[in-house]
Amino acid sequence: MRVAVEAQQLRHDHRGIGRYVRRLLPAMLEEAPTLQITLGVRADDIAAIETECAALEAAGRLRVVSLDAWRRMDCEVAWYPWNFVRVRPASGAIVPTLHDLAPMRGDIDGRWWKVLKRWQARRAYRHAASVASVVITGAQEAADELVARLGIARTRLEVVPHAADEFATIANPVAADALLTTLGVDGPFALALGSRERRKNLGVVWDACDALANAGETMPLVLAGRARVPLPDRPWLRRAGFVSDPVLAALYARATAVIVPSRYEGFGLPVLEAMTAGGAVVCARASTLPEVAGDGALLFDPDDATQLVTQLRRLRDDSAFEATLRAAARRRAASYSWRQSAQGTLHAFARAAAQGRPQTR
Repeated sequence: MRVAVEAQQLRHDHRGIGRYVRRLLPAMLEEAPTLQITLGVRADDIAAIETECAALEAAGRLRVVSLDAWRRMDCEVAWYPWNFVRVRPASGAIVPTLHDLAPMRGDIDGRWWKVLKRWQARRAYRHAASVASVVITGAQEAADELVARLGIARTRLEVVPHAADEFATIANPVAADALLTTLGVDGPFALALGSRERRKNLGVVWDACDALANAGETMPLVLAGRARVPLPDRPWLRRAGFVSDPVLAALYARATAVIVPSRYEGFGLPVLEAMTAGGAVVCARASTLPEVAGDGALLFDPDDATQLVTQLRRLRDDSAFEATLRAAARRRAASYSWRQSAQGTLHAFARAAAQGRPQTR
C-alpha cells in the first residue's frame, strides 16, 4: 500500500501528535513489509526530516518530499495525523486522525478573543469530516463526541488507541534523582505536567496542595514542563521546567502521585505514559481519562480539590495500597502497544483504500 502522510508540522512537534506520528511510522513499517510511506513536509524541513528518518532503517520504504511534490503524487491513502485536511495529493482516500475538538469548543475555552479561531477550527473539522473516507480517533469517548458534534457516521470511525511502550524502559533515575536534589525534594512528592491550556485544569491541583499545606501536611509539587497559564508561586511548588522523556519516565515512577487533572482530552497520553512507567496516577473523572486509565488509576471530580486531597493522602499514607495501584497500572498499560496501534491504523487505511475518495463531498 502507498500512503501519503501530510507531515508539515513534524519537524517542530516533539510532543503530543508529533510523538504519536514518530512512534506509529516505524511500527507500521515493521507490521506491513510492503507498505510505502511518503511524508510531505515544508521544503526547508526536508533535510532534517530525512536525517531523522534515516535511523528507521526502512529499506527505502519511507520517503520525504516537499509539499508541492506531495500534492502531485498518486497514492492509495492520504493520512492527516494533525486533524485537518488542508492539502491533498492527486489521488487516494482521505484518512484524518481527529484527536479532539478542543479548538472549536467554546465551553472548553470561552475567551471572547478566540471566537474567530473557534469558528475557523469548526470549519476545518467539518471539512475534514466531510472529505474523509474513514476517520481515526483514539478513544471511544472521543468517537462518541465526533458523532454528536460533527455528525460522523459510526461506520466511518475507527477507534485506535495510542500507546507508550517506550516509557517502560527509557527511565533515567540517576538524572531524575539529581533533578529532585536540585529542587530540594527528598521525600514524598506529587508530579504534574505544565500546560498553556486552561482545560488542563491545574488550578484544582493548586487548591489541593494549598489545602494540604494549610493542614500542615505539605507535599511538594514538581511541575514538569512550562505552564503558560499564570500560576502563582507557592512554598510547596518546585518548577522543573522542560525535562527529557527519560527523566520524565523516572519522575513518573518516583512520584508519590502523578496528577492528571484535565477536564477534557482526546486520549490522555500522560495517564498511559505514567502507568507504563509504573506510576501511581490520580486523574480526573472526565472526558477520556477514565477510559484510558481503567482500574490502573485513582479518580477524582475535576472540580473537587477535597477529593484530590483524599486520594493524595491515601497514596502517601498507605504503602500497601500504593504498591497495589502501581501493579494495576502496569497491568493496564500492558494492554496498549504501538504494534496494536499500528495494526489498527493499517486496518483503517485498508478500509479507506477499498472505499476510495468520496466523489460528492
